[in-house]
Amino acid sequence: VERTSDQQYQLRQLQAGHGIGAMRGEAYARYRRNCQMVFQNNFSSLSPRHLVKEIVGHPLRVHSGLSGNALEERVVELLERVGLGSEHLYRYPHQFSGGQRQRIAVARAIALEPALIVLDEPTSALDVSVQAQILNLLCELQQELGLTYLLISHDLNVVRHVSDRIVVMYVGRVCEVGSPERLFNDPRHPYTRALLDANPSLTEERSEGTVRLVGVVPDPADPPEGCRFHTRCPVATSRCGWEVQDVLRELERNWADLHEALVDVRRRSPFEAELAFRTPEAADEVARLLRSEGVDPMRGAITSLQVGGKTVTLGFDTAQDVKLERVGEDRYAACVLSRDPSAISGSRAGRP
Repeated sequence: VERTSDQQYQLRQLQAGHGIGAMRGEAYARYRRNCQMVFQNNFSSLSPRHLVKEIVGHPLRVHSGLSGNALEERVVELLERVGLGSEHLYRYPHQFSGGQRQRIAVARAIALEPALIVLDEPTSALDVSVQAQILNLLCELQQELGLTYLLISHDLNVVRHVSDRIVVMYVGRVCEVGSPERLFNDPRHPYTRALLDANPSLTEERSEGTVRLVGVVPDPADPPEGCRFHTRCPVATSRCGWEVQDVLRELERNWADLHEALVDVRRRSPFEAELAFRTPEAADEVARLLRSEGVDPMRGAITSLQVGGKTVTLGFDTAQDVKLERVGEDRYAACVLSRDPSAISGSRAGRP
């Protein structure tokens, strides 16, 4: 989202004063108390050497100073709140089922009555029937305790069931933000549309026009320029941010013989380079292909393309990050087509 210089200054001040890395002493202890987490793998996140009484009671000893009978009574109260009881106090994690271990993890998370609980794929390792039980438990606790959840999940059915607001991310960048109703019924980013189309339970009413992604997810350590989704996007345009790496990717994926003939890449920047080939014929063929409709929409972003013997010199428009923009009431998307829903809903079935 575009920010004014004053807003950027205020954000830096907030980060300096309230960022986790800047917290010390009492401020950090308060943060630890008010922000808890339920992990994806409940078997590895619960110590196999500790009894349930110790696992759930540890945060109470550290932050509240409870001990003895008072501690045990509080632990039993927490266990009963998540559907367990006093008979489970003196058991080890390996003596429970996956759903029961997740209940223990939830009891530990709510022990200090935090303001925020981070739920990292809390149901992904559970059977479907147990998933429903844990989700219902989380919703009940949220209503009783006034909790805020930050849910991280790839299960769209879970997300739709428990969320008030959804943030869709791809390779570390936010693609779209909105309410479940708006996002599921009217996606404004091609990646959101592809996620929805990949779930059979959400595509039963649509028999055609679904998005099928091809290719591999880019390396997060070396993400694409511009929109990070453009390398797999079925409705990418020349404005999405193309670079030299996209040409190399195209060579490797679709023109294997020409990729084998490539002997050197001399980059001036991510958007300008000289490609050296073994023969002039290979260089001529690459230039011809880059001028053809077969590489649309990348072709529209090429600003210069010259052939000299065994070398192809090419340049692209300098790509800018696609900003997250408001596209409706409490609705944001980072796509050059986000204001044209028909372009996204009419996505082709995937690019070669």
